[in-house]
Amino acid sequence: MLASKRIVSLSLMDCQKESILNMLNTDSEIPSSLNKSTKKKKSSTTSSPPTIEHVITGHELGHQLIERKVQKWKILIMDKFCFEIVSPLFKVGDLRAMGITLVLSIEEKRQSIPDAPAIYFVQPTLKNIDLISEDCSKELYQSIYINFCHSNYKRELLESLALKLVQNEATHFLTNIYDQFLNFSCLENNFFSLLSLENCLEQLHEKKKEDEEINKVMERISNGICSVMLCYGSKNFASSSSLSSSSSFAMPVIVCPSSKSQPARLVAENVEKQLRNLMNSPLKEVNNSSSSYDSMKNQKKNRPLLIIMDRSIDLTVCLQHQWTYRAMVHDLFQLRSNQVKVPVKEKKKDNNESSTSTTTNEHLYEISNEDEFWNENAMKPFQDVAQNVAANTEKHRSKFTEFKKRTGLNMSEDDLSNQETLNSSSSNNETMSKNMIDEVFKMAEERKRVNMHTNIAYAILHQVNERKLDEFVAIEEALVNKQSNKIEVSLLHSLLNVNEGKGNLKDKVRLLLICYLYILQQEALQQTPSIITRPELQKYAYQMYRTRLQNVENSEEEEDNLIDENSSLESILPEISFLREITMNTQYNIIRSMSNQSKQQQSSFVHFTKKISILGEQIKSIASGLNEYYGEDGLEYATTLTRIVDAIVNNNSKKLSDHEEFLFIDPKLPVNHSTLRTFSKSTNTGSSTSSNNNTGRMSPVTDLNSNSPGTNNLNNLDTYTDVIVFVVGGGNYMEYHNLTQYFNKNKNNNIQITYGATDIVTGEQFLEQMQRLGK
Repeated sequence: MLASKRIVSLSLMDCQKESILNMLNTDSEIPSSLNKSTKKKKSSTTSSPPTIEHVITGHELGHQLIERKVQKWKILIMDKFCFEIVSPLFKVGDLRAMGITLVLSIEEKRQSIPDAPAIYFVQPTLKNIDLISEDCSKELYQSIYINFCHSNYKRELLESLALKLVQNEATHFLTNIYDQFLNFSCLENNFFSLLSLENCLEQLHEKKKEDEEINKVMERISNGICSVMLCYGSKNFASSSSLSSSSSFAMPVIVCPSSKSQPARLVAENVEKQLRNLMNSPLKEVNNSSSSYDSMKNQKKNRPLLIIMDRSIDLTVCLQHQWTYRAMVHDLFQLRSNQVKVPVKEKKKDNNESSTSTTTNEHLYEISNEDEFWNENAMKPFQDVAQNVAANTEKHRSKFTEFKKRTGLNMSEDDLSNQETLNSSSSNNETMSKNMIDEVFKMAEERKRVNMHTNIAYAILHQVNERKLDEFVAIEEALVNKQSNKIEVSLLHSLLNVNEGKGNLKDKVRLLLICYLYILQQEALQQTPSIITRPELQKYAYQMYRTRLQNVENSEEEEDNLIDENSSLESILPEISFLREITMNTQYNIIRSMSNQSKQQQSSFVHFTKKISILGEQIKSIASGLNEYYGEDGLEYATTLTRIVDAIVNNNSKKLSDHEEFLFIDPKLPVNHSTLRTFSKSTNTGSSTSSNNNTGRMSPVTDLNSNSPGTNNLNNLDTYTDVIVFVVGGGNYMEYHNLTQYFNKNKNNNIQITYGATDIVTGEQFLEQMQRLGK
């Protein structure tokens, strides 16, 4: 168990921030003298690594950055890839407090700033190497520090850089080169995704792809996971004064599916190989030679658990419509790097007329991780969030009215939203003190956040009303959880019927695919589907096929291969064809486990239907009953991933399905003996027999410095304090919410869950990948 509250509180985002702050802390490494005119090479004498008096963590960021004395102003230069890493973590003001006076793109033309050192944070590519060499030849900066976001590159790249610098007589500009192991995007405290792996499900399952291409994708995924583990390991060294996050890591125990046909198994094997290589690299030698190594061992004896799962374990979670705030924002408007474009209705006065007209414009909002309203409401159902938006608006108005009475300022709420008015008021009003000016701008920032959440809520409400999303949510939840008594059959048929004006075509296809998975499961159990039959689904699938054909602009190729109305269900829509193929060799289980069996006999969703007020508008919403449906804690059902993780962490094989089997792998052991155990429903709890090691085996939880078999501590819940769950093939917020809520409701387990995926997909993005794969 982790020994320090401070260490427990550190999240993956804190670790990534810490690594970047260390990267930017070059003040003690800047050469005392640098004579550029002579262009002499620097002395080859090796200098000892800089001593960092204190490592700034994410929790200390706001306080420490203000007090920090900047010794030297620097320039930060990044490529597009690394911009996506840094942008969710730091604002411009945060970087300026760290001495970064300019943030520039490496792809754009830049002016010479000869008195400032430059920090490059880029991918290790030949293009970036050429641009850096060109900057050195032009003498743009005083000195340069190169930071590659990962270490997965060939030696020839560095040789190319060295050759170019020698040819240009510019070697003296290069101060240091680092591998930072940061090639992932941390969107929230313990929520991350890899970069440049969009449509990963398609990349891994496309039949036309060569094995070499798929192996490259696997390699990139594995490299990203290893970077997470290396960065995550820095939480164990938060109090160390001589180690950075990239010089140390805690070797995880890996859990993955036993089936070699699943991409997750192949990724896990690649991760094992890369971690083993890192353990035998100079990186490991730094760990062993560090004076802080022994203290680190005492702080954390338990190793993290890395669970790598395949998207095929649960396809419905990516198809379902969402009903919690953060998940809806992402599903409807594609939240990316904590930025979202939302359509906002605005009133404008007509020219030379007193009348006004309404126009809809897209607004780009950046949602801060420090936004209290966002953090408090992210996992709440939409109808609750809408009520809280209204309450938050009234609270702000009351606060602003009280502020005006106290200060005597004559300002309106619109003035807070107008930057020019604010600037002129603060500069021209001599009666305003500095504290009063600060309070006005603080109030203006609060007003921006209130307006942002109000506009987002209205945009969501418009989508709910227009597409009847509440009805889709209610029916899908009941289908997935096999609550036939909650389903109004006539409502289900109206949602699937393309002639009914409920939802768009993609909404209907998503629901149809969930119905198809339900039918597959019933057939596998040799039961007759009671909610909807195969012939009924076939009729709706053909309707959708004909509608899609009419909407395609260039349908000549489709017309040559028209599908007959009597064709089999699997041949009508490509998405169904793909689902059938991916579930053919698996007893697919879409039913989720209930956390409270006593609520099985709840009445139909239709009985929950009532009028509710959302932002002043009365709507009749089936989903208004979702609170009662989910239960008081908002978590009535566990997703498939949550159930599997719970079974693994608690060593409870009874929670697994018959076809689910997983391997425990220890990268610290020799290759032929690295499989610790298999874990399935037939496994005896606490069994320690290994299939490839007859002489003994290491426990899944061992001391960091141990290389010999240990004792089995699987039955101890406190064994695992840090669990990283990674999904190969795409993840989403619904799965993340369910997983974290499930473990957070038990405050005594001391388990910190971190969730990540190759890419974070919306329902429509996932559907489009399935469509292309099925063709």
